[in-house]
Parts: sequence; structure tokens; C-alpha cells
Amino acid sequence: MDLLSILFKFTFSQKTTEAFLACLEIWDEFLDQLMVLEWSKFMGERPSVTYQELLVSLFNESLNKAQMQFSADLLLSLDAQETDESGETERSSFITANIEIIARICCLKPMDILSALIPTLKSTVSQFLAEPQSFTDAKIIDLGTLLQVAGRLTEHFLGEAIDFDKFEDDVKALIELILELAEKLYQVLVSKSSTNSLIELHCQVLS
Repeated sequence: MDLLSILFKFTFSQKTTEAFLACLEIWDEFLDQLMVLEWSKFMGERPSVTYQELLVSLFNESLNKAQMQFSADLLLSLDAQETDESGETERSSFITANIEIIARICCLKPMDILSALIPTLKSTVSQFLAEPQSFTDAKIIDLGTLLQVAGRLTEHFLGEAIDFDKFEDDVKALIELILELAEKLYQVLVSKSSTNSLIELHCQVLS
């Protein structure tokens, strides 16, 4: 566990995206192995229990790395115009790398991750619907990132590890909010007062 603590601190102290993404590759391999062990008949206590605190911390820090609110300097330094062969920009690729780590963690700790994500997303969408004019480009991008995370984790709502009854009301309320968000964004687009950030957010809502 001490080695993992050192790796955790090392990962989130990196100053360059290349070094940080290299660390994420190590975490990706580690999480792969944990998933194998999680369902092994030869394990006593499941790794998701043994490493619970570490996994939740890794989720929080990975999400922070993907958000302007916490990592504006880093994200703004990445190119958001030129796309690669997969259609992603340097910035969107970096955000996606963090989201993929979050998805791996959700396979191991779905209840913890969804319990943290759903209220945050509901609150942020509600704030946008109430006061869209208060949302800067950075806040709009962060809302889009949260929607991207939620979309990536949708499959976990259908898994056996999920007590769906616990999330049913929240999920229904969230779906209604997202539909309302899509309608509001459409109205903005029709009025021709949209920005690139709002156009991209509308695409993420529809996807």
C-alpha cells in the first residue's frame, strides 16, 4: 500500500501532461489487475474493499484533473482546435484519459462513484438552468465534462453490483433535468446567441 501511496502522490504532482498520462497508464494496468482479482474465487477480502480509500481518492483527483475549476492552467495549455485521427483534440484526449480511469474505478466501486457523481451533476445542471448567464466558458466546459463522465458510466446502472432502487429517483430527476437542458440549449442555438462552448455542450447532451 505504501508503494501505491507514493505512486498516487507522484502521479498528481506531475507538471507535464506527458508524464501525467504515463502515470495514468500504470494506474490503468493496476486497475485491470484489480478487476481480475475482484472476481477471483481465490481471494479472501475483495480488492475493492482493501483499496477503497485509494480508489475513491483516485476518482476524485482524476475528475479534478479533467475540470477547469481545478486544472484550468493545465487544460488551457492544451490545444482545443486541431483534431487527431480519432476526432479528438489534445485537450479532449487528456480529459478522456481521466474519464477512462474513472470508468475503471466505477467497475470496482460503482456505488461510491455514482453516489458522488449524480448529486454533483444534478446540482450543476440545475444551476445552469436557473442562471445560464452566470456560466463562464470554463463552467460550461466543466458541465460538459460531467455529462461525458455520466454517459461513460451509464452501463454501470445495469450491472449486478448496482442497487438501482437507491438511485432510481435521482436518475429519473437527472434525466428530466438533462432533457430540460437540451431544450434550453436548443433555444439558445436557434436564437443565434450561442458560443462554441454552448454548441459543444449541446452536442454532449444529445450524445
